Amino acid sequence: IAAGGGGVPPVPAAKRQKTSAADEGKTRVRVTFLGTGCAEPSKYRGGTGIWVDFPSGALLLDAGESVWGQMIRCFGREAALAKLSRLTCIWVSHKHADHLLGLVSLLHHRKAPTWSKVLVIGPHTAFHWLKSCGPALQRNYLFKHHTHLMRERATFQEFLEPLGITHFRSIPVHHCKDAFAAVVAHRDGWRLAFSGDTRPCRAFIEASKGSTLLIHEATFESKHHKHAERKNHCTISEALDVSRQVSADMTVLTHFSQRYPHFPQELAEGMKEEGGEE
Repeated sequence: IAAGGGGVPPVPAAKRQKTSAADEGKTRVRVTFLGTGCAEPSKYRGGTGIWVDFPSGALLLDAGESVWGQMIRCFGREAALAKLSRLTCIWVSHKHADHLLGLVSLLHHRKAPTWSKVLVIGPHTAFHWLKSCGPALQRNYLFKHHTHLMRERATFQEFLEPLGITHFRSIPVHHCKDAFAAVVAHRDGWRLAFSGDTRPCRAFIEASKGSTLLIHEATFESKHHKHAERKNHCTISEALDVSRQVSADMTVLTHFSQRYPHFPQELAEGMKEEGGEE
């Protein structure tokens, strides 16, 4: 797992060797967080974009404003274009700009005549917006609404099975109209669950149980729970409670309010209590 512009603590050598032995022969997948903020991009956090790299392609979960710029900053321009050429599917959780606005830029840069279409899964608003951008852009993608994907076996086989994905489910959640979470299952046995934007959602919790990686929004500190309720988001404590119920192997919190320019104090204090570093 990588974050754009930052790293993660190294895994102890003994654990690395154990992991390598256990995972021998399995597909290597890398998850890069291109943006972890909500609303408009700030100096320190861009809009949501989660890049999932497979050996045979890539999946992008949400395409917030500035996601293409974040790819260039994270990978370099040439490497970003190379990654974009391998992009198989863009999944958009809902209609808000911080999850959707970077979509056109990505599709515009996927204009090489030798590149195949990318599958875009999203809400109805995304379809109408992309259609309004003109026929030139429409040549670069195939759009499917969240509720149609698993019904259309041919589309699934063409775009997602080559990545090793055996199941891709969009789950309605409690945010705005036509908002969804995602649960992705791989043939190697791992599962990735992404909440999108939502209040704690029982259907998502049930579908995500036992996931290898849970990515959950944590927009507000717990002291701002009234804001979270009013805006249909989660607090940090609510997201952690979902994590406990899901029993995921790993949990990543994301989509932090821009009122926290660096790090929410609640998380910093929690890390200190656990003996970590701020």
